[in-house]
Amino acid sequence: MVDEKGKIKNRKIVNTEIQVQTEIARILNQIPNMEPATYNGKEVGVIYTFPIVWGTKE
Repeated sequence: MVDEKGKIKNRKIVNTEIQVQTEIARILNQIPNMEPATYNGKEVGVIYTFPIVWGTKE
């Protein structure tokens, strides 16, 4: 979720490996605040999916 201030909150990382979850959390923590969504002129939080492709090049 991106809250009404543009901060990433309540993130859910879908992966079973703890090392991958930790690295993705580290990456997400480095993302600067986003521009918040607005509804009827008010800043609101929104659910946002941020896909991260993880793997090795072949």
